[in-house]
Amino acid sequence: MPPQGGFFFMLKITREALTSIQNSKLENNIPIEYALRVTVYKGLDGVLNSNLCFDLPSEQDTVLDIEGTKIVYSGNSLPYLENSVLCLNENNLSLRFISDCAPSACASCSAGCNQGK
Repeated sequence: MPPQGGFFFMLKITREALTSIQNSKLENNIPIEYALRVTVYKGLDGVLNSNLCFDLPSEQDTVLDIEGTKIVYSGNSLPYLENSVLCLNENNLSLRFISDCAPSACASCSAGCNQGK
């Protein structure tokens, strides 16, 4: 089920996160052909890490177009994105992994990722 007021693809994206991405592109004069790249990888310690940055999509990327905003990820990140939510948390865009969310970690995240715990 998609987060309330958000969009659901392989990755859940809240309305607030989408607005933040759009505003950030405008405020920082990011060219329209750039997309928000979502990268997820497992560190040496086994902990999932994520990186969010604006980048040009490559041919190997999956590209989501949500209301004219492009979000891309590569196949390497795909196994980790099914249980994640891109949300705005205390004015910072962040990727939350639903299985790792605690009520306190998601208190200011509108994704509702701690539901069902």
